[in-house]
Amino acid sequence: MEPIIRYIKPMRTQLRLYAPGEPGQHEQLTWLVLFIKDLRAKVKALTAEKEALAFQLKGNEPITDAEQELLDLRYQVQMLWYRNADLEKMCSKLKSKNGALKQALDEGAWNAFLAA
Repeated sequence: MEPIIRYIKPMRTQLRLYAPGEPGQHEQLTWLVLFIKDLRAKVKALTAEKEALAFQLKGNEPITDAEQELLDLRYQVQMLWYRNADLEKMCSKLKSKNGALKQALDEGAWNAFLAA
């Protein structure tokens, strides 16, 4: 049986690079330039937002190294909590599979006992 993700996930479009002078090269280069400009604008906006948030945190005072370290540790703890939740989900799935396998083995042993 094919995984359902294969049916849900959209197929990637094939990227075709045009040779110099080939029809379509100009449109492709124009699109790439606009894409790069858009990415640069997003990076600039996110950098400004990050700086603004850092100033808001301290009331227009720059963050000290100790405060930055505390923020980094907080982020790491948050990521550990997310990972812990993922592992707990995985453990519960494995426990249910293990229970089903034990039940199947017990039924198989009982059937073998009855057959003998």
